[in-house]
Amino acid sequence: MKQSYFFESKQGLSDQSIDQLIRAKNEPDWMKDFRKKGYRFFCKSKLPVIKGIDLSEINFNEIYSFLKPIEKQVDQWEKLPADIKATYEKLNIPVWERKYFAGVSAQYESMVVYEKTKEELRRQGVIFVDMDTAVRQYGDKLQTLFGSVVAADENIFTALNSAFWSGGVFIYVPKNVKVSLPLQSYFYISRNQFGQFERTLILADEGSEVTYLEGCSAPVYSSYSLHAGLVEIIVKKRAKVRYITVQNWSKNIYNISIKRAVVEENGTIDWTVASIGSKMTISYPTSILKGEGARSSHTGLTVATAGQVLNSGARVIHAALRTSSNIVSKSLSLKGGKSIFTGNIRVPKEISGTKSFMQCHSLILDNQSASLSFPSLTIENNQAQIGHEATFGGLSEEQLFYLKSRGLTEEEATALLINGYIAPVIKDMPPDYIVELRKLTEMEIKGG
Repeated sequence: MKQSYFFESKQGLSDQSIDQLIRAKNEPDWMKDFRKKGYRFFCKSKLPVIKGIDLSEINFNEIYSFLKPIEKQVDQWEKLPADIKATYEKLNIPVWERKYFAGVSAQYESMVVYEKTKEELRRQGVIFVDMDTAVRQYGDKLQTLFGSVVAADENIFTALNSAFWSGGVFIYVPKNVKVSLPLQSYFYISRNQFGQFERTLILADEGSEVTYLEGCSAPVYSSYSLHAGLVEIIVKKRAKVRYITVQNWSKNIYNISIKRAVVEENGTIDWTVASIGSKMTISYPTSILKGEGARSSHTGLTVATAGQVLNSGARVIHAALRTSSNIVSKSLSLKGGKSIFTGNIRVPKEISGTKSFMQCHSLILDNQSASLSFPSLTIENNQAQIGHEATFGGLSEEQLFYLKSRGLTEEEATALLINGYIAPVIKDMPPDYIVELRKLTEMEIKGG
């Protein structure tokens, strides 16, 4: 049964579809100018050539850029249409909201259909709203921030998102406010030949702290869809942002995820990224350590199975004195899947006191699978303390033999070893997230 929508754009990405989008959202002139600038660059750009990645199936002329499932956003799950509500209940989102989160945003296709924030956050001055509402209510603040971390004219996908973005969230945490419970957004795609282009902006003011979790999924359908999300994070002096992503798109989604943070003096950005699904993923969160003493850490997990090519990693630019970073990436390749690690650390000549370490570990479970690693260290200052290590291999035959000798089956022993392998990546997630991620990984191993 075909999904019905309150509003549905025509297929194809055009100047007319941007005008239609602007009218539908009743956006101000500055946003119109921003979109048009992005579209002009998009029109003259070509798909990139990336080693190990095939983007040739993507046809922008057949993509629906804007699908609005309901007329108005709601703040109670019961008010959602039955089919959308059932989807989020299957994903356990209402339960997780009650147990773990200070605020929840749920996006279905192009629209945030549900949003709720605890009253305590509002009293503290914390803003957690969908991006469309933010443009209307906080336009003066957003106008100077939009595109300040990721420019529209950097590449075809930054331009695509800038021109056709819809949904996503805006988070602002005032000075010295520490948000004790995480904020969460969940993104869902139910339609083939659809482009989901949400845009998220997080501003953590001086001395503040916040944790943001992002989840995503989609059902399996006959042809592909495209996800090209964009995240900009601004970490002010002594502030701390933790950003956690669990990506579980179906295996007919092309996933291009652009995430970047600018970190000021003694600020901290912590990234945790788990990539389980999608047909193809390109995702390397970038940290620009702009202020003295700024810090970043990146912990990543990639699980690639049959038909998947997942290219993930991290980039760090040390742009100030006495900055530090740490990158830990773990990948698992099986049943013909291919995982690719792309990592980059850059230290300019004039930057001293830098400490950074990058490590990537790859586990390959059969002869049909592959794991590639492309680490890059651009170090121009000879006083920088930089380290890198990489390991490739399979499961330990000795450990498997020992576990089977204690009564475990081959499948059980394999699952136990893999759970130990991924434990460092997921240890700081909410408990139900850890359970869910372990289940997802076990299902991939078993072919679920």
